[in-house]
Amino acid sequence: MSKTIEANKEKLYHATIKMMSEVGYSNMSVRKLAQYAGIHHSTIYNHFNSLDDVIDHVESYYVQKLLEHSSNYNVAELDIEHTYSYLKYIKETSLFFKTLAHRQSFMLKYIDSISTSYRENELTTRFFVVGSLALIGTWVENGCREDAYDIAKLLCHLCNSELRQYKLSEGEA
Repeated sequence: MSKTIEANKEKLYHATIKMMSEVGYSNMSVRKLAQYAGIHHSTIYNHFNSLDDVIDHVESYYVQKLLEHSSNYNVAELDIEHTYSYLKYIKETSLFFKTLAHRQSFMLKYIDSISTSYRENELTTRFFVVGSLALIGTWVENGCREDAYDIAKLLCHLCNSELRQYKLSEGEA
C-alpha cells in the first residue's frame, strides 16, 4: 500500500473518530465525513463501500492499536508496569476510546481479540477483561482525572486477588 493511501486512511480514521465524538454517528454520511477529513468523497468510495464499512475498519484499526500496546499484557497475571503503560496509551488516545467504547461492535471485537489469546479459561478471562474495561471506561469518561498508575495498581490488585481466589476454589493453588 502506498504511503499516500496509508496517510489518507489514517487521516480518515482520525477524522471519523473526531466527527463521531462531535456530531454522533446518526448525523454522519460519507460526503460529510470526506468534507470533514478534507478529502474527496470518491476517495472514500475507492476503498470502502459505505460509512458502516469505514467505521468497521476504524474499529478494527483501533483494536489492533490497543492490542499492540497490550502485547506484553498477561490477563492471567497482571503486573503494574504493563498495566500502567497500557493505561497511559489509553489516556493519550482517550478520544477514540471514549467514542468507540459506546459501540458494542468495537467492544466485542476487542474482548474477543484479548480473550482468544488466553484460552486457559476463556470464561474467566472474559470476566476480567469486561470488568477491567468497565473500570477503564469509567476512568476515561471522568476525564482520566485519577493517576494512571493508581488505576493500574487498583486493576492489578482486583484482578490478581480475584484470580487467586478463583484458582483456590478450583483447587489450583
